Amino acid sequence: MNLRQMRTINLFAAGLLIVGMVPSTQAQSFEKGTSAINLGIGLGGYSYNYLRFYNNTIASPTFSASYDLGIAQLGPDILSVGLLAGHNWRTYKATSTGSTYTYIEKEVWSNTLIGLRAAYHFNWFHEIDKLDLYAGVMTGYSIGKHTDESTRTNRVTGVTEPWNQYNYVYNLNTPRIGAFVGVRYLFTNNFGVFAEAGYSVALINGGLTLKF
Repeated sequence: MNLRQMRTINLFAAGLLIVGMVPSTQAQSFEKGTSAINLGIGLGGYSYNYLRFYNNTIASPTFSASYDLGIAQLGPDILSVGLLAGHNWRTYKATSTGSTYTYIEKEVWSNTLIGLRAAYHFNWFHEIDKLDLYAGVMTGYSIGKHTDESTRTNRVTGVTEPWNQYNYVYNLNTPRIGAFVGVRYLFTNNFGVFAEAGYSVALINGGLTLKF
C-alpha cells in the first residue's frame, strides 16, 4: 500500500467519524408542510345563556372537524393555521294539560360554528415521533337557528294546531373567540387520535385524526 492510498483511507475514515459524531435529527410528528384533519365529538359546546332557565332540555354532543397546516418553523417548533367547523343543538320538551287544551311543547336551538384557528406545536423536548402537543387560538362566527314545533290539542274537539306561547324572535348569530390545548397521537404514519380542551368548538373534544 503506497502513501497515496493510505491518505485516501485515512480521509475516508475521518469522514465516517465526523458523520458519526453529528447528532441525528429525529422527525417530529408535526412539521412545516404537514397537514392534519381532526374529526371529533365534544361536550360543553356553545349554548345560549337563557336556556339555563329551561329545565327539560337535552343537549347534543358537539360534532366537529378541523384542518391544520404547518406553515412556519419557529426555532424547534412549528406554527400551523387552519379551519374549523362544529355543530350542536339543544332540545326542549314538555307536556301539560289545562282545562281546554293539552299542550306539547318542543323547541330546538341549533348552532353551527365556522372559523379559523392557529396553533403552536412544541415537540422538541420529547423523543416520541408520533406525539404532537399543541396550543392555539380560534376565531369564528356562530350561526344559530330556532324552531318551535309546539302544538296544542283541544280536549273537546280533538283538533291539534301549532302553538307558540311566547312568539319569541331570537338573535342567535354571534362572533366567537377562544383558546385551546391539544394532543395528537398517531398509531401509524397517517392515522391516530386527538384530544383538545378549552373554550373552542367544545370544552372537551376528542376523536380521530388523519395526517398527510
